[in-house]
Amino acid sequence: MRALLLEIRSYLDWLIRSMPGPRGFAMRSRQLSKQLSKFGSASVETGCEFIGPENIRFAENISMGKGCFFAAEGAVSITIESGAALNANV
Repeated sequence: MRALLLEIRSYLDWLIRSMPGPRGFAMRSRQLSKQLSKFGSASVETGCEFIGPENIRFAENISMGKGCFFAAEGAVSITIESGAALNANV
């Protein structure tokens, strides 16, 4: 049963990462505000992935292009300061 729940969550994460338009932006912001250790405000394009979201912090007014990838597992942490703009595939 646990494996099925993990698979369903993975599918929902993929769906939210891939959803285009204003609803996609809103869904990604809502999801990230619950997952990241700190979430100010961000515009997150489609296809961005976050591994170890509990170790990632975003300040205010962050902009991310399509396909950004963040990995912060273990003792690693990532902090993105206010006003940062990340291009696609960073």
